[in-house]
Amino acid sequence: MSRPRATRALLPFAAIYLASFFVQMVYVYSIRGEPTFRAPVVDGAVYLAEAEAFRQSGTLPPAPFRQGPLYPVLLGVWRWAAGGNDLATHVFQALFTSLTPLFAALLARRVFGPTEGLVAGLLAVFYWPLLYFNGELLVEPVFLPFLLAFLLFVSSRGDGRIVLAGLALGLASIARPNALLLLPAFAAIEIAGRRFRRALILAAACALPIIPVAAHNFFVGRDAVLVSTSAGINFYIGNNAISTGRDSTFPGMVQWTFEKVHRLAEIETGRRMRPSEVSGHYGNKGLTFVRSDPAGFLALTGRKTVHLFSSYEIPNVEDPNFYRKRSPFLSFPLLVSFGVAAPLAVVGLLRRKRSEADTSLLVGAGVYFLSTVLFFVNARYRLPIVPIVLVYAAGGLASIARSRGRGPLKLFRPILVLAIALALVNWNPLGRIDDESQAHFNEAWAAQKVGDREAAEKGYGRVGPESSWYAPSLNNRAAILLGDRAWEEAAALLEKAVAIDSTYYEAWSNLGRARYETGDLGRAAGAFARAARLWPDDPSYWTNLGLTLKKAGDLEGAVRAFRSALRADDAFALARLHLGEVLLALGRPAEALPELERAVRDEPEKEAARRLLAAAESGVGRSDEAARARSEAERPAPDEEAPRIR
Repeated sequence: MSRPRATRALLPFAAIYLASFFVQMVYVYSIRGEPTFRAPVVDGAVYLAEAEAFRQSGTLPPAPFRQGPLYPVLLGVWRWAAGGNDLATHVFQALFTSLTPLFAALLARRVFGPTEGLVAGLLAVFYWPLLYFNGELLVEPVFLPFLLAFLLFVSSRGDGRIVLAGLALGLASIARPNALLLLPAFAAIEIAGRRFRRALILAAACALPIIPVAAHNFFVGRDAVLVSTSAGINFYIGNNAISTGRDSTFPGMVQWTFEKVHRLAEIETGRRMRPSEVSGHYGNKGLTFVRSDPAGFLALTGRKTVHLFSSYEIPNVEDPNFYRKRSPFLSFPLLVSFGVAAPLAVVGLLRRKRSEADTSLLVGAGVYFLSTVLFFVNARYRLPIVPIVLVYAAGGLASIARSRGRGPLKLFRPILVLAIALALVNWNPLGRIDDESQAHFNEAWAAQKVGDREAAEKGYGRVGPESSWYAPSLNNRAAILLGDRAWEEAAALLEKAVAIDSTYYEAWSNLGRARYETGDLGRAAGAFARAARLWPDDPSYWTNLGLTLKKAGDLEGAVRAFRSALRADDAFALARLHLGEVLLALGRPAEALPELERAVRDEPEKEAARRLLAAAESGVGRSDEAARARSEAERPAPDEEAPRIR
């Protein structure tokens, strides 16, 4: 093909990219006033915080990565280029995620032909769940172009293409680590075809993006972790006796966090654990369930399979169905859904042209299907399979269109297959999740973060008492009341929260604050002690306990609490200052002296520390130093510091 003809052939595909970018930006502009757009929550908030840290410092967390690090890094770069502007950040993200419809079109062109390529691209442009997730700060939409690039290049000839395939797979794997399961599958295909060199090149190129991540985990995080540390936790969530296969509920916890499950693992094993050990601990618990109840595991896997191929978009962090009902754009009838695309894909599978590209797509879909049902299924985690479904949906649509001109009998077979597939995919025998509590909580939390108190209170009031989000809604409502100094009302809500979830250390800490302010120091100390035992690595919990015990007159207990705070964080200055103060009050200036000397070194401008240091030096007979310290101090010992709201 001559260059002008090749250029003309590619123009429609460039139009697919531009159309995708335009449609995405119209949708993003339509949601710019939503609370969760201005203040992302849950996973979006985590990614944004990590991206902001990277933007401002250029450094990564000094710990093993809990999730694939690529998206926070990319998001940080986009935030830097956008000057921190939210809408401009989404422009940069849309420029990248618009590659998904383009790559889907190119894959369909290779498997079926140019017409099907254009149809697949248009289906991806107007596929409403993809539009929704492209507007969120989540990894899946950014992961898709890397995955599709891998599938494009891996079925091409030439060493250069296989290098690009490996690099794309490596980048996909440091975005979502379960993509690594594709490497042995495709390496095996190359080895089976006696293409040993290609298999080696693929593996080596895939390793290139992963090596720096593994090196960070080992040398900075001090743990032998290839990419991230959440695999075992997620495997256990999806494989236990109470798992539904679609809920990310951790057994025994109403609302889980990485910190909570890490602490629980240490309690269960009776020792301190590295993140990789925590992941292994829960991975083994999941395997124990598989071995002890193989029938239950098979039944659960069957449920996950039904969920995966159901038309229902299962919510997880956020509920796309909730936002679709609220958005005139997403609810537009002509937008494509899984309930339409999957049945068309079944027709396309039956009429496909068998080729290397076709084999790559089916192997990729099969491996990713297995990597999803091994854990748990929801709309986000199904998304990587969707572009492959759309490729075959385009083939099915074209097949039906061509059959129309070949007589009724030729049309009957694809229409019959389509009708059966439509019935099965849209049957949804396992039902829907009608409780919208999670979505209301997210809306309220985002509104609270941007200072819209009325919207926050309204949203929290809509969270159902049977929801796992009810205890967090009580805690967040109480935080608003603590800000209003409505101590008793806040305490009543927090008592309910900890009764629902006894591991909710943030609520225990806030309850301690409320009781402290009402003067009920005994119950305040009990609440702070519970928070500190549940999460001993937070020095503020121990410090709050020490402040409460100091005020109650239990100075020895306060010393123990402040020392525990410093064991959690040796640089926590407030605990050191008050430790020195209490040791002086106990008549132990020799013990107080090194603590207060360190306090002055850490915060030389703090006059209270200098005054306390003068008292300690005087107590050990260092009169000259005491006089000098007194002359530099202008105000007395530290004021009572109220425990902090969490």
